[in-house]
Amino acid sequence: MFSFVLLTLLVLCIGIAGYLSLNASNNSIKTVYDDRLVARGQLDTVMRLTMRNEVIVSKAMTDDPEKAASHVAEVEAGKAEASKGWTEYMAI
Repeated sequence: MFSFVLLTLLVLCIGIAGYLSLNASNNSIKTVYDDRLVARGQLDTVMRLTMRNEVIVSKAMTDDPEKAASHVAEVEAGKAEASKGWTEYMAI
């Protein structure tokens, strides 16, 4: 009977230690996600918008001059959105 109770307590202690370790691991993974992955996504958004603006400028150079105003408006909108994304990134 004594050995059964001892083994039960030992298994219970190992289970509690495993649970606490798993909880600490989950907290560290959440920190990595919040601090690194979200920021990387914001930088990706800024880079994509910047490259999109470059493509629009290239297209404007080869397109009809009458469409220049619409291209400029697209670039300005992309620039504003990229600026917003950069501000959010810098706030982290």
